[in-house]
Amino acid sequence: MITTDDNYPRMIMAVLSNLMHTTDHEIKKILFLYWEVIEKTNLDGTLKEELILACNALRTDLLSPNEFIRGRTLRLVSKITIKGILENLMEAVSQNLNHRHFYVRRNTVMCIYNVYLNTGMELVEDFIDDIEKICINDNDLSTKRNAFILVFHLDQARALNYLKTIMAASDDDPIYDMGDIF
Repeated sequence: MITTDDNYPRMIMAVLSNLMHTTDHEIKKILFLYWEVIEKTNLDGTLKEELILACNALRTDLLSPNEFIRGRTLRLVSKITIKGILENLMEAVSQNLNHRHFYVRRNTVMCIYNVYLNTGMELVEDFIDDIEKICINDNDLSTKRNAFILVFHLDQARALNYLKTIMAASDDDPIYDMGDIF
């Protein structure tokens, strides 16, 4: 019903108190859809009070031991365009840049990229060094490609320096070493 533009403002607190701490993946998927489609601002354009509590729950999911929950939460955060919500979540998002699983790192890089596209440089400027490290050290080619694209948008000089380093360091064909996806 929410996806057909029926808005249930009183339902937010019920969802927060009863469903946010569930471990059932099916309910989490529906919950992520719910957070994506609900109205996040009041009629006057201010952020709803309940969403501060939702930010705390999303921060918990961003630091979950389950990679699926982290990845899906990062995808949800990348679709949020309200700066007030994103400011509260960016520290937890940045902690996922060094996660052991490539699925989480890849979604983190794309989340930061979407935050950059939606809000500008202000919220992501502290992450350039970490993203460049991913670009240099990561073994997953799609994560490496996404990190390079993000570095290119955030700091073109660093991106070009990275390419120069790759071209100079390789004895064989440097394009071949970068992989097809790159």
